[in-house]
Amino acid sequence: MKRRTFLKSLGLASGSLFLPSLLPRHALAQAAPPKRLIIFFTQHGTWHEGWKIHPEEKSYDGFWEMSLKGLSEEEFSPALRPLHAWRDRMVMVDGLGLVSAELDQSNLRHEKGEVHALTGANISMVSGVPLGSAPSIDQRIASALARPDRWKSLELGVGEPPLSVIYGGDKQILPYELSPENLYRRLFETTGLTGTTLGGTSSVGRGRVLERIREQTRLLQGRLSQEDAAKLEVHRGILETIETRVVGLSSLSCGEIPALPTELGSYEQDFQAFIPMITSALACDMTRVVSLHMGQLSKQEVLGVPGDLHDEHAHSVYVNPESADVMTKYTAVHAQHVADLLTALDSVPEGNGTLLDNTMVAWLGELGDGSHGFDRWPVVLFGGQGIAPGRVLHYPRETPVQGQAWDDSSFPGLPGYDTMGVPHQKLLTSICQAMGVEIDRMPVETLRGKNGETIDCTGILNELFQGGAG
Repeated sequence: MKRRTFLKSLGLASGSLFLPSLLPRHALAQAAPPKRLIIFFTQHGTWHEGWKIHPEEKSYDGFWEMSLKGLSEEEFSPALRPLHAWRDRMVMVDGLGLVSAELDQSNLRHEKGEVHALTGANISMVSGVPLGSAPSIDQRIASALARPDRWKSLELGVGEPPLSVIYGGDKQILPYELSPENLYRRLFETTGLTGTTLGGTSSVGRGRVLERIREQTRLLQGRLSQEDAAKLEVHRGILETIETRVVGLSSLSCGEIPALPTELGSYEQDFQAFIPMITSALACDMTRVVSLHMGQLSKQEVLGVPGDLHDEHAHSVYVNPESADVMTKYTAVHAQHVADLLTALDSVPEGNGTLLDNTMVAWLGELGDGSHGFDRWPVVLFGGQGIAPGRVLHYPRETPVQGQAWDDSSFPGLPGYDTMGVPHQKLLTSICQAMGVEIDRMPVETLRGKNGETIDCTGILNELFQGGAG
């Protein structure tokens, strides 16, 4: 029996020795558990034929929804088969497009997709580099959900991701943490939960430093010009925010905490190390928003052989059947990653359910496919937060924009299209509303179609919230 299979049979999520059920009940069974969000962001899109669940009798040219709950594992999408056990907790959204990215300036396809995917905004060019011009949705949601005495959000990266996709505002890129050791120190050692600091500054020590800085600020106040006094006031506000967080974190009591693995450094080892830390951070209310930017998988991680998937296979999905199969397997590796994360979240009792019931996990990425297409953008949502689960939602490709893509008329059932899917801003707005952020649009509100038609990008995907297939 493989190690992962053995550990899962014991109920240990993702091979971790972290036992979330040992967390104190008072920390888990809150009367009204807070909402949480996890963004799981991957690269290269997918091979749509291997990702979709689309029965032969269903049309490509109209909206429909279908229940996932009765599907056997063989009937499930090959790319998403590791998530079959979670089919009643997931919603596949098929038929979206990164239309605004298609129409935006620059020919840098990956970079444009990385900006548009979570911001719903056009790019800002800085020295030839596309950056976001608005906050990403995780930061909009974090601003609404965060406690002032906790971390607003955690931004994590696995492998070697490109530039961060998380933005606090116009050109305000937020770096991600790649090191499980650093995250461990930040979450558990510097807050005093492990009883050690390993050379770091304890919460109490930081509090003393802040007290001395506040006293120095008071002494300076009467000696400054009006302009300098204003600058100092801003600085004082920042210090007060830090102090509030330090005091809050120093009062944490979370019972059992995960152990830091001794073997780290590979893609899989680092990801598996992050899972119990993310779970504990959410369960202990250290933060309520986490983003995981997954770097590109190699052939070794997908196929077990050396090589680069990007140039060898991702670009060739429409012309090489082997590449289409490889990219389906590529998506399945990430599907297993998501399944491991869901297992950990669902193992933590909270209120009348589990931590997963109060968390939305959104899996999306920067492209529709490895051939740099922005259409048929794959999205899967999991967990709670008011979205009716257990379904596929299929939207027709009716947006009057012709995207850069291979002519897919050679594939059965897929006529060539000169249109794209529903603008993805509607999904982003839907996620924000599900998480309690009262907005009805993203920064890109309208687009101009190929014949001058106005394309409305505002509003939500109403079907996400309505009923649900039986």
